[in-house]
Order: sequence, then structure tokens, then C-alpha cells
Amino acid sequence: MHSLADYMRHPDHYKASIYRKQVKLLMDQFWASKKPTNDMNTNLFTPEIIVLYELLSIFNLTEDILKIENKVRAT
Repeated sequence: MHSLADYMRHPDHYKASIYRKQVKLLMDQFWASKKPTNDMNTNLFTPEIIVLYELLSIFNLTEDILKIENKVRAT
């Protein structure tokens, strides 16, 4: 998770393939933790990880919007 935060702080460190793998791993873990279980001792994410997940979601949505805008401008 530190490298995801590093990408947000230092965009010049960005490596798309590594970033995407880490984002997918975090999102998969986040949603897996939200599934109901009978185990009362489930480990929930810390508030920091939840905020990071939400920031990554916003970042991904922004990327998608920019890609769509670029396609519209190109046509």
C-alpha cells in the first residue's frame, strides 16, 4: 500500500502495470472483507486503508472521464 500512496505523492514514480496490479489487489481485498461471514473476529481495514481505497476509486473515475473526453475531442 505504501507504493500506491507513493504514486499519489510522486507521480514521476508511476509505473502503470505495477499500479494497476496493486489497485486491483486492494479493491479485491476491500470487497472480500465486506462479504458477510459468521466469524465475529473479522479483520476490518483501518480507516487509512479505507480512505486510500476511496481516493483510488476517485482517481480511477477521473482517469476514465479524461479518457472519454480525449476520445470525444479526437472525433
